[in-house]
Amino acid sequence: MTDTTPWLVIRPAYPGDRDEMVAFQQIYEKAERAEFSDASVYTLEDAVTILTRAPIGWLYRGYAAFEAGEMVGEGLVMASTVDNLRTARVWVWVAPQHWRRGVGTAVANRLMDDCRALGRDILQTSARYRFERRDDHPYRRFAESLGFELANTEVERRLRLPVPVDLLDTLEAQTTRHHEDYQICTVVGPIPAELAQGYCDVHNRLTVEAPAGNLVIEASRRTPEVLTDQENEIREQGRTRVSALALDAKGTVVALTSSSVTRHGQPGVDQWATIVAPDHRGQQLGMTVKLAQIRLIQSSFPEKSYITTTNAETNAHMVAINEALGFEPRALQGDFQRILTSDPSSESLDPVAKQGHTGVA
Repeated sequence: MTDTTPWLVIRPAYPGDRDEMVAFQQIYEKAERAEFSDASVYTLEDAVTILTRAPIGWLYRGYAAFEAGEMVGEGLVMASTVDNLRTARVWVWVAPQHWRRGVGTAVANRLMDDCRALGRDILQTSARYRFERRDDHPYRRFAESLGFELANTEVERRLRLPVPVDLLDTLEAQTTRHHEDYQICTVVGPIPAELAQGYCDVHNRLTVEAPAGNLVIEASRRTPEVLTDQENEIREQGRTRVSALALDAKGTVVALTSSSVTRHGQPGVDQWATIVAPDHRGQQLGMTVKLAQIRLIQSSFPEKSYITTTNAETNAHMVAINEALGFEPRALQGDFQRILTSDPSSESLDPVAKQGHTGVA
């Protein structure tokens, strides 16, 4: 379906058209870097891959907006197809020279219409902005003008690489005595098949145990099959998963941290997840797997100059770990939510999604 106004045409993006995807990438990068010139961004290969393949467990839809044949804006819908089946993540980007002309609003309305058609009535998005403008930034005002409410606030932090070995050694010495009964396993590449189920079991807790404010989030239901397909997607994007896992005496995964490293010129590493299973907290495993992962990144990818991570402001334990490692605050990330149903009562939402947890890492 193509949306047409007297001056704007919005249609699905064509991932098979290289020139169109280059324009798509350029708008995304310019919009992301309008606020932070050195913002970490996903690559052209990332975009082409997710919009081309039919992944197991995920749905991706890209949209392009044109004025007189020129791409001036775009949007992306991402949703899980194995859990959180009422939820979709949506993003809108507009070339900065076309801001405040209604392009973003038109793209957002198209995304919301398509989410309704997909049966997705819990819409979530995020935006990064500067600390001093947390209450009145244009990105926040734009989200609120579309009916989205601020539901959670996170802080993006960056760790400069390489981290001094002396600091890593000191922190490791402080944690070693707490986890002598655990084995620390590091992996560059796919999670080994024999550890995949345990990895999924621990990782699935992340969505409901990471502090999320008022965001409506259900537990993930990732399976080894979904994980394997994600590994294929990562490989096609030119990325590599870098992980550190803690195994108990039975060889079961009880803690993990995982990052993504791209081969396509980006200087940074994207931190994806860190979590410790509830029965194994208090053993310094969160810090331990982070230390092991940082050492692995520095030895395997010495050209990378920083790691980026994002945590809720209220996630005191994970924030303390990151600060001890040297992560420095760079930006606020506002997480916004709009529920499209006319009566989003508590009875209509999964009770698991309404729980508040603070035990990550």
